[in-house]
Amino acid sequence: MRFAPLVLLPLVACATPAEEAREAGDVAFRMMRYHDAYAAYASIEEPDPEVQTLVEESRYRSILQSAREKVHVNEVEDALRLLDHLEQQRPDDPSIGEIRDAAYRRKSAELAESAESLLDDGYPESALRTYREALRWNADNEAAQQGLRESERLAGARALRGEELYFAGLEQVMQNRRTQARTAFGAAAKLLGRDSRAVAKFDELSETLSAELTVEARTFLDQGSLGGAWLLLSDALRLNPSNSAATELYALVDQELETRRLLNQADIHVRGGRMDAAEAILQRVLELTGEERSPQIDAMSRRAAEEAAMRDYKLARACELDGQIVRAVALYQNILSVSETGLEDLRMRVEGLQRRIDLAAQAYSVAREAEANGDDAQYAQALEDCLELASDYRDAYERYQRLMR
Repeated sequence: MRFAPLVLLPLVACATPAEEAREAGDVAFRMMRYHDAYAAYASIEEPDPEVQTLVEESRYRSILQSAREKVHVNEVEDALRLLDHLEQQRPDDPSIGEIRDAAYRRKSAELAESAESLLDDGYPESALRTYREALRWNADNEAAQQGLRESERLAGARALRGEELYFAGLEQVMQNRRTQARTAFGAAAKLLGRDSRAVAKFDELSETLSAELTVEARTFLDQGSLGGAWLLLSDALRLNPSNSAATELYALVDQELETRRLLNQADIHVRGGRMDAAEAILQRVLELTGEERSPQIDAMSRRAAEEAAMRDYKLARACELDGQIVRAVALYQNILSVSETGLEDLRMRVEGLQRRIDLAAQAYSVAREAEANGDDAQYAQALEDCLELASDYRDAYERYQRLMR
């Protein structure tokens, strides 16, 4: 017995790759690892008839095993395609029927679960259809049978309530209570479905009421009531979003309301003296309305200019009283370039102040000449004369301050 290993070692060493693959395939086949068995058998080059038979058998069982695994992971359609392929080879194999029945049960259970969710969410009609589909896959599915009865009961109750609401809507139409009728038809449509008569009645009333509100909105517009027209058109489009007349009119009203809002904002800026902001808003209004609002915009622009002129006039008067004649003249001239309304004395005032500036220029020239000659007394006197005429003439004030230090 102690010499047995020495005898076996040469035998093992002499095993060919084909024999090793055959042995590995046999082991995998016995352990029902058909994928591995098929791979091992198929790797043998120039197989004999027995190995060819094993290749076909392991391949068949490998596909059968794949079909069973796909049923387990709920890939029922893929499993059925594999079973159809195998059935062409062995139509009498009971394993195919067993796996197919398991696939049917799995699919039926899945559909029954979906139907239960639909029923819990309040959709008995959809649940009813799904339960029927589940029973088509497996007629013995007790959960689907029970769910079918419950969904039929609830769907019947919904249908009955839908019919009640539908006839209530017809009665309200006869009583000319069309808004209430539309509400009743809408509720009935939700219960009876999109193919019911209630849907047509609902759509018909929506179009009629929308058209009437559009006509009423035009009347409000003719009376100048933009807010009332806007509310009516909003309701008209809510009832019938495809109402083209209401859509067009709504756009006009919306533009007019935006224009009024901008004009009001511009007026606030004018009153607050923020002329640049007012001009920017008026330009936006012009872009929005074109030439339609041009006269109103021009009038507001003129008023804005006059407001600015009046503000500058008050500032110029204050500068004049303070002796800042150069700045006062600049402000007055800016006013004259914009408007002369209510300021008839302005040109005469500017002419008088300009003469003072000319005299201040002469005194400044004398001061500069005295500075060049080193005559500090005359330099100081000339600067005083210049500042008395115009305290903001060039740099006379700074020069006088440096001289006095």
